[in-house]
Amino acid sequence: MDDPEGFLRSLFSAAIAAASDFSAIGERLPANLAGRVLVIGAGKASVAMADALAVSRPDWFDTG
Repeated sequence: MDDPEGFLRSLFSAAIAAASDFSAIGERLPANLAGRVLVIGAGKASVAMADALAVSRPDWFDTG
């Protein structure tokens, strides 16, 4: 191994990318819901997860 630091950085980048991929969230959400949807989040990833939810199900968000 010629560049151990570069190797470790590439592993770190791959781990961050894998942990940040919320593309599958839409598949795991129910198709039809009746009533209000309340989304509660806590922690550093809650904003990214809420963004992924807004992209996957924009009809759940009241923009008015």
